[in-house]
Amino acid sequence: MITLDPELIGNILIKDFSHFHDRVPVSTISYRLDHHVAVAGGNNWKLMRNKLNPIFSTIKLKSMFDLMVSFSNTLESFVKNYSISGKLMDAKEAMGKYTTDLIGSCMFNMQFNTLRDTNSKYWSISKKIVPNSTKAILLIIVRSVYPTLLSWFKISEVSSDVEEFFYNFLQQLLLLRENDNVQPNDLMQLMINTKYEEIFKTNDREKKDILFNDKVIASNMFLFYSSGYDSPSTTLSYCLYDLALYPEIQDRVRAEIMKVLEANNGTLTYDSLSDLVYMEMVLSETLRLHSPVGMFSRLCVKTYKIPGSSLVLQPGDNLIIPIYAIHNDEKNYPVPSKFDPERFSEENKSKIKPYTYLPFGLGPRYCIGTKFTLMEMKICLTTLLKKFKFSSCSKTEIPLEVNPKAIPLIFPPKNGVWLQVNEI
Repeated sequence: MITLDPELIGNILIKDFSHFHDRVPVSTISYRLDHHVAVAGGNNWKLMRNKLNPIFSTIKLKSMFDLMVSFSNTLESFVKNYSISGKLMDAKEAMGKYTTDLIGSCMFNMQFNTLRDTNSKYWSISKKIVPNSTKAILLIIVRSVYPTLLSWFKISEVSSDVEEFFYNFLQQLLLLRENDNVQPNDLMQLMINTKYEEIFKTNDREKKDILFNDKVIASNMFLFYSSGYDSPSTTLSYCLYDLALYPEIQDRVRAEIMKVLEANNGTLTYDSLSDLVYMEMVLSETLRLHSPVGMFSRLCVKTYKIPGSSLVLQPGDNLIIPIYAIHNDEKNYPVPSKFDPERFSEENKSKIKPYTYLPFGLGPRYCIGTKFTLMEMKICLTTLLKKFKFSSCSKTEIPLEVNPKAIPLIFPPKNGVWLQVNEI
């Protein structure tokens, strides 16, 4: 079942969440790596979410801030080469390398060096993570209608070398930390510590009741790697594209950046991110117009009568919420194809219908990395726009041709996002 009704969506995600706390993934399908928090159900989901929440606490985000700034400076040098040479830049690739490097350092304490090393194995994996085929679309349809079918037959859309990479990556990190006796305060160590805490508490030699086993840890590594790379990079590239097409909006964002930097002695601080109000409006509109997730689902776990109708959902029924369609419905957003950050001004955002803005989901199962993602995007845009102007060029597609076969149905640009970069 598919619903576009905002009131019903609010009931499903928040008010009647106890009936819909599980979900069938309609994004990347991997038999070996489908044991992460995004697809976990019932009590396992709650336990896993509670254990992972600390990595995205305000204290932890503040500790990551300077690290993110250092990576944005590396990105600045990368982009400057295009400005100096006059070559056109594919913003999707540049942003993808930036987010890959950032997720490697913040989540795994590893230097991926994709911005510097064109032969980086991590960049190769990043490009393979998001499936891109008609087969992927068919598997999504099958999984939406028959949730357990693919598991029965152990079918994966993710390539076997990607699955193998994450299991090998896990063993590599475990060995590295054991040999060097290093325990960085990152996502990886949080999961490792949780695993051993569980083993110690249960005294279960066979480890049958351990939630954070190697399969779950590898799956969550895959989740945070893939979501940390793909959604932010796609959103940032679309944002730069829209700013290139609307130079007056780009100039206004830049003016706000310079004002905020001037008020903080030329330095961006964690606290000053909240002063980038217009930039947040721009990002909100980018997330609306180019939703990072095309749809998500909720699985009915106990009988539910839809309010105001005779329709009754039974346990096992899958309900799909098409975010892209909701964000681009003129009933929700007048002239939805227009890039208009003013929709999210203090004056206008109260006019937005409740439950029609869903880039990160809503309710208890909203995206766990929302604050992390918004922080990295603000830092990135601040670093780039204070130094460079982005313009359309001979290779810029207007409108962009999107890839309808991509997963998770975010319709990313098919041929890249080509822009002209000039240093200010």
